[in-house]
Amino acid sequence: MQLNHLNLIVSDLTVACDFFCRYFDFVVLATKGSRLAVLQGQAQFSFVLSQQNELPQYPAGFHVGFILESTAAVDQCFTRLQTEYAATIQQPHSMRGSYGFYFEVPSAILIEVSTLL
Repeated sequence: MQLNHLNLIVSDLTVACDFFCRYFDFVVLATKGSRLAVLQGQAQFSFVLSQQNELPQYPAGFHVGFILESTAAVDQCFTRLQTEYAATIQQPHSMRGSYGFYFEVPSAILIEVSTLL
């Protein structure tokens, strides 16, 4: 069994779509009005973004993770985000058998970018 889609609530659908397409190589497959978009990623993973006026209160530690192929890829992603995306991003570091970093994207969603060591 494979997890093949995830739906997240966002405050600005256009901003969220642009972010995930630009930095994580998703493409927009379909939209339903101005409130829902289906993005396609690697391995046929569908990322559904739903715009709502009120954001849910995700529990502490809730996050979405992207596993990259190497520490060099993690460092490259970090550098690009640090240069192009105006957010506080912690430096990549070793953690629990992996190497990576966390940061918050639009709509206050915590993202982990890492690679297994």
